[in-house]
Amino acid sequence: MNQRLPFIIASAAVLLTTASVAQNHDEHSVFVDTSGIMRWSDTGDEASLFGTNYTAPFAYAYRALQRKNIDIHTAIDRDVYHMALLGLNAFRLHIWDVEIADSVGNIIDNEHLELLDYLIFKIEERGIAVMLTAQTNFGNGYPEHNIDTGAYSYRFDKCDIHNNAQAVDAQERYLTGLMQHVNRYTGIAYGKDHNIAGFEINNEPCHKGNPEATQHYIDRMYNAMRQAGCNRPIFYNVSHNAEHRPAYYKTQVEGTTYQWYPSGLVANSTRRGNFLPVFESYDIPFDTLQGFNSKARIIYEFDPADLQTSYQYPAVVRAFREAGFQWMTQFAYDPTDIAESNTEYQTHYMNLAYTPNKALSLAIAALVAQESVRGKKVNDYPADTIFGSATVSYTRDLALFNSSEQYLYTNNHDVAPISPKTLRRVAGVGSSPIVQYDGTGAYFLEYVDKGVWRLEIMPDAVAVADAYAKPSPDRHVVEIIWNQHNMTVDLPDLGDNFTVQNITQGTGDVVCNAKTMNITPGVYLLRNKKNKKDDYTTDSTIGNRKIGEFVAPNDYKHDLRIIHSPQKVAPTGEKLTVQCTIVGDVDSVLLRPDWVSFWRNDNPYIKFEVAAAYTYQATIPADWLRSDSFGYYITAYANGQKLTMPQNEPTDPLDWNSRATETYHVALCTEEQPVMLIANAATDNDVELCSLPTWEGAWSKVIRRMPMERDALQCRFEPRSGKRNYIVRKFVGDIVTALKNKVDKAKSIELLIDGHSGLDSINVSVITKLGLTYTSRIALSTDTKVISIPIVDMNQSPTALVPIAYPDFLPSYFSTPTAVNLSPADIEFVELSTGDITADAHLNLIGIVMR
Repeated sequence: MNQRLPFIIASAAVLLTTASVAQNHDEHSVFVDTSGIMRWSDTGDEASLFGTNYTAPFAYAYRALQRKNIDIHTAIDRDVYHMALLGLNAFRLHIWDVEIADSVGNIIDNEHLELLDYLIFKIEERGIAVMLTAQTNFGNGYPEHNIDTGAYSYRFDKCDIHNNAQAVDAQERYLTGLMQHVNRYTGIAYGKDHNIAGFEINNEPCHKGNPEATQHYIDRMYNAMRQAGCNRPIFYNVSHNAEHRPAYYKTQVEGTTYQWYPSGLVANSTRRGNFLPVFESYDIPFDTLQGFNSKARIIYEFDPADLQTSYQYPAVVRAFREAGFQWMTQFAYDPTDIAESNTEYQTHYMNLAYTPNKALSLAIAALVAQESVRGKKVNDYPADTIFGSATVSYTRDLALFNSSEQYLYTNNHDVAPISPKTLRRVAGVGSSPIVQYDGTGAYFLEYVDKGVWRLEIMPDAVAVADAYAKPSPDRHVVEIIWNQHNMTVDLPDLGDNFTVQNITQGTGDVVCNAKTMNITPGVYLLRNKKNKKDDYTTDSTIGNRKIGEFVAPNDYKHDLRIIHSPQKVAPTGEKLTVQCTIVGDVDSVLLRPDWVSFWRNDNPYIKFEVAAAYTYQATIPADWLRSDSFGYYITAYANGQKLTMPQNEPTDPLDWNSRATETYHVALCTEEQPVMLIANAATDNDVELCSLPTWEGAWSKVIRRMPMERDALQCRFEPRSGKRNYIVRKFVGDIVTALKNKVDKAKSIELLIDGHSGLDSINVSVITKLGLTYTSRIALSTDTKVISIPIVDMNQSPTALVPIAYPDFLPSYFSTPTAVNLSPADIEFVELSTGDITADAHLNLIGIVMR
């Protein structure tokens, strides 16, 4: 097994194709037919598989779980249960070859390989199909430093590893060993496991040299795998190395692999704005290449990164299915036991317990993958937000699946189920016409028998920090809280009078009164009192799970915390409502203005009221908001403790020994003042620069001119390889919403600059909540300082799809034939763009205002 195989070009008479091998078995397995369609071997039906990536046996996840003394087998059990609960039917993993191979490609039978065996076994036990990428050819460190294991991938550069003779020998030996490795839990060699839907030869390869050499390399790896006994489909990545694509389609592989990161990667903070125009389509510009239509298409990784919203996943899957994809796996599912800090992949965050809304969106996407027809085009955006049984809404942050049997949703809504009497599965976060629930975790209602339903309730998830900022194991971004909440369930099958049996604890059944119960996390059986059947046990099955199974992170002691972000701006003379999140039991929460003092006898305050679970709300009176800004403290009181924010001070601002000197601040805007969309570009950290069609030469620096003149942000544009359109963009939706009445009356947008070069004109644009752009192109002269653009002169134009998506062959702009009038109150972004330029240029930006 560990001896290098000679390079053999196997003849068709010796080497069976994947299709013929699969069709000779009765197992429910995937094969690829001669038209490049993935089908089930036992029925011949087309396959449509949707799920996630998960990496617990390897790299950072492995190390992080070990550091917390978590048994990784148990961690896998817990996470695979949640994947099954969400209804996922696909799992993909790129194997870190550096952790199971030696310097010449021999397989090392170590703990990582044993855990991989176990993970595959547990995934397959749930009926979930597996896709393995055999090698990554990079280190195991991220987000830490690499640990050199002595494996062959550490001996070669990633962009040379497919050309170097010694490296190719090692890969051939490694792939042979991997295909012949017998899973100790299933007793089946990887290469013959019918539950494995396919193998990808390597993860995101980097090819140099001529395409003929690339074709030779791929075919050599393919033949090595076949000679080692592999009878599963084999895939290769075609979204990288554009000049090699014709060669990819000449190889023997049965399928091709792609990825999609439509919102870019690693923004270092949560992105805002409507990405539905970005998700509109997945256009493949090389679909006319010879051999394209004879190979299956899969998405090995995708994620709208840095988004904490929940509307996105069904829309993305709709685009995938329109483009003909049959396998789609999100990257990546965070192991529950380390998910509180989102340290594994900073730019991604997915876990049922910690991101319940996003996880329900993933569950809905799995249903869309099953319901949608491969290659069938849905209406163009913005008319495509309702498709099949699915609805997506950016403004409501909602994904909804509403069919005769399935009713899933990601947020509060009032859309009634189309057929309440035939429902078999209800799942969601928040409230709907079927379920009223004031907790923040997910819940699942599943039909067991007539008049009998299984209810699973996850504990509350409370966001306490930006999940996409710089991570640390010591920094929690979401906290799990086990609380009791009211739940009302209105299902015709249960009627008005049903019992609630506690399954997870065995005792302490819950009293139900008029369809309402006060309930804690766990599993329950709800029974219509007319149903007398009582033979269900915790081991009774429901789908690919047992009725009594339940997995959730433990509750732990929660220190009192106040989480609050002040509104940036508010109009003077109008009352202002503010909200905060409180973790920990509190007796009361007060807001005090910054003028209170221990020495005064007339210190005012406003008491916060509970607005929702963990959310408190207070309204500041209009007569407090009269100057140019307003400062305030928030103080929580609990069991004799005090906590004042934003300084994290354990005293009351009125205590004689209080050190609370910092306050929250909101700027106040008078009727006469303009709306400052960018008040000071030099200090505004939210101004973002980018370029299209690819990133190149966009950077900025502050030009210091105070105190005599205003500082400016110098935006520099330096194209080096053809035309580039440089874009300066800022999200201003919060400012526009806060000053809606003033914005509605605005007539113009003013651009304030202090010098430029290399530009004779510039585009000034706004982007609305619909994701549509409106633009005026403005001439620049050498002495231009202030440019006033009438809003009525701004015309609908293509929307620049930034940040740049991966892969970079996808469209750079979105256009819709639908004409929509610009409403200033709907503006979310302000944007400047150069248009295509080929020479260096710069623009010194001071600010942008509306009048």
